[in-house]
Amino acid sequence: MKKIFTLMALAALGTALVFHSCKKDDKNNNSNSNNNNTTQATCSDGIQNQGETDVDCGGPCASCDEKYLCTGKGSNSYFPLKEGNYWIWTSSMYGIIKHLITEKVMDGVTPYYHCEEYVQNIQMSDWYYRVDPNGDVYYSTNPNTSGSYSLKVPGSPYINQKWKSGTDSMRVTSLNASYNTTKCNYTGLLEISVKYAGDVANNYYEIIYYKKGIGSIYNGDANLTGVNLN
Repeated sequence: MKKIFTLMALAALGTALVFHSCKKDDKNNNSNSNNNNTTQATCSDGIQNQGETDVDCGGPCASCDEKYLCTGKGSNSYFPLKEGNYWIWTSSMYGIIKHLITEKVMDGVTPYYHCEEYVQNIQMSDWYYRVDPNGDVYYSTNPNTSGSYSLKVPGSPYINQKWKSGTDSMRVTSLNASYNTTKCNYTGLLEISVKYAGDVANNYYEIIYYKKGIGSIYNGDANLTGVNLN
């Protein structure tokens, strides 16, 4: 009987040793697995993952509109024109201002883009834009008369570049300006100073800031607060 109990005790000890060894191996395997899986999806990893609708935006991250509001979408244009693009500014004088590119119309060799302007959700005017081979953006209130287009934003601006926009005088005053809003800290901005024809005293200028890949982020007292870039 004593021999039987001894055998049983040895068997139980063996089972305990095997169980402990298995638990240790499981722990080591889990540890190795965790060490191997060091990359965790984030909203700044440069990869579209974890249910994002674009790289590092949408899903669990900030909305893509909010992301593009500060960084743009990679375009080298100071005024990116595509159907569906829109810009929303908040002005202390006019409230909410929205410009929406509704269509691209082929007109001979050079297409034009139709833009609807809304102030407080009421459509106030229509603008038409063309881009020449140099990347210069022109605008008009008449889409079909090429002579009525005025330069809005030069594609390759330089300091003190001057031109007439209708009866107003435009001048490039900086290629590396900075401007901060409540949501974005902008740098590398194109700064254009505007002198309006009605300013007979010759001492008032309005500033417009443009950011590559976004467009106008400040105009007079209007700050860019929303954007959609296709």
